[in-house]
Amino acid sequence: MKRVFVTLIVLMFVLIHIIYVFGDGGSPFMKIEIVGIDYEFADKQSEYFVNVDNKTSSIAIKAKVKEGFKMYINNEEVENDSEINIDLNVGYNLVLLTAKSPEGDKINKRVAVRRMQAENILYKEKYRPQFHNSTQINLMNDPNGLVYNDYTKEYHLFYQQDNAFEKGVETKSWAHAVSKDLVHW
Repeated sequence: MKRVFVTLIVLMFVLIHIIYVFGDGGSPFMKIEIVGIDYEFADKQSEYFVNVDNKTSSIAIKAKVKEGFKMYINNEEVENDSEINIDLNVGYNLVLLTAKSPEGDKINKRVAVRRMQAENILYKEKYRPQFHNSTQINLMNDPNGLVYNDYTKEYHLFYQQDNAFEKGVETKSWAHAVSKDLVHW
């Protein structure tokens, strides 16, 4: 009985600490905004994926945290709720946002911003296969279901595409490609 009571007391203190650090009953108190891009950042989410076109060479990101917390963007301390400009390469760009409480507790959020390849270059890169289907960006595997539709005179290829922005993180989804001649997809 004593052991159960002590466990309950410890759990109560842990819960109080979580509510103090994270606010709002356990949801991390970090408001994120990418200036000029319409994207809704959910409070309880820790990873976000944002797509931008090739013309977007940089973004301005803002993060607001609780009073007394320190704010870091890509491991550099920044002023709370200030705009920070981040240059973007073609492909995935990882932005790490960290809020640190006065006690040293951390809230981490990651934003993967994918800047698309320029339309005039896409599918014409030096090492891209020209006679086989290839995915627009990242990896493809497990090709399944090559189907010919006699009515439309088209081939349909279904496969898995991995959109991972970081090694070891799987974000597979099903993809679909269409061709009239099995060369041009």
